[in-house]
Amino acid sequence: MAYLQGSGTFNWNHNSHQNIQISGTLSTSNPYLPSAYQTAMAGSSTFTFNKMLQRVAYQPESQSNQFFFLGGFKGDLGGWKWDVGATYSKATQKTLLPNNVNNGRLAAAMDAVINPANGQIACRVTLTNPSAYPGCVPINLFGVGSESQAALDYIIQPTSFTATTTMKDISGSITGALFRSWAGDVKLAFSAEMRQLSLKIDSTAQPTDHPDCTGLTSNCTATTALYRSNTQANIPLARQTVSEAAIEAEVPLLADHWLAKALNINGAARFAHYDTSGNAFTWKLGGVWHVNDEFTLRVTQSRDFRAPNLYDLFAPTQVNPGNMYDLHTNMTAASYQINASNPNLKPEKGNTITIGAVYKPHWLPGASLAVDYYNIRITDAIQSLGGGNLAVQRLCETAGGNSPYCSLLDRPLPFQQYERGQFPNRLL
Repeated sequence: MAYLQGSGTFNWNHNSHQNIQISGTLSTSNPYLPSAYQTAMAGSSTFTFNKMLQRVAYQPESQSNQFFFLGGFKGDLGGWKWDVGATYSKATQKTLLPNNVNNGRLAAAMDAVINPANGQIACRVTLTNPSAYPGCVPINLFGVGSESQAALDYIIQPTSFTATTTMKDISGSITGALFRSWAGDVKLAFSAEMRQLSLKIDSTAQPTDHPDCTGLTSNCTATTALYRSNTQANIPLARQTVSEAAIEAEVPLLADHWLAKALNINGAARFAHYDTSGNAFTWKLGGVWHVNDEFTLRVTQSRDFRAPNLYDLFAPTQVNPGNMYDLHTNMTAASYQINASNPNLKPEKGNTITIGAVYKPHWLPGASLAVDYYNIRITDAIQSLGGGNLAVQRLCETAGGNSPYCSLLDRPLPFQQYERGQFPNRLL
């Protein structure tokens, strides 16, 4: 018998709530700064500034399309059921940030001065290095809605990235009874599968892009990201091919016996080859003891693994801005979280023991009580670590700056300094 199945989904999401936060260093001689504040800060050349823009928001949009097709043949051959099939799926997700902020243009626009030639407010870089930021429009950040539309249009730039994943899969299986024992059919199942997964990302903004700091007096360093909100790097095309073969058996030992209504043992073994991370062998052995119609006991031991997926191995570097608390300086401020993959990952391995019992009382029809105990031990666990994690920061602090975890916080000054200027530029 032949079978065919297909499905598709189309989604569009729009978020209008993510306001843009502006922070940085401003000159006390900024011509937009009211004179009363300039007088109050006499003796200081700069001050730090934070503001949430009211007239514009990031407004991220996400569009996703998914298609899934499954087809094959199945039948019965001498009491053995067989199935051969193929699957193809494709998912495309485009994320658009129509109002991302260009940090280079923002730094240029924030550094406003008086043009001595005409007495008008201008960007300092327009006077000192006009070719670096042509058409720069100074921005007034003091007051609600104080920014001109021209200034907002200058600092805002749209960015986007599109991620495409595909899966091609061919599989086959055959199941049936090998023979019949005193307690019932001894059942076997064989299966094999080959699948290929791919991932491709096209982005208009790279996390490795940095603004040109030439002519800018503040808010720009060699590590400053070009864009203020999320960016993703390109992935040309990453593939992972997996081949698997498995066998599973169920053997009844007792049936309608005074010791048990039924007693079965089952086992399974699977071999898999990943072209990205090598071979893996897993197995499972378990038993189920139906004591009577009310009580069931079960136990299972297994050797498991999880291979790193395409995103674990090949996901592009991603830059996410956000506020974080820093134990070292005891302050909360904005920083950039850098997320990256690791192409050298190997599968994580697990050993699991499960013991359980089920009670279905005759005196309360429909009721069931299950109790299970799990013991899971994992080695070579795949996990993401970041400098914003307080546990990571504590390990660094306890080691006095000598822990390898300290490298996850990119600080501008030596570790022994604790002033505000020591707040991390980036979290790795």
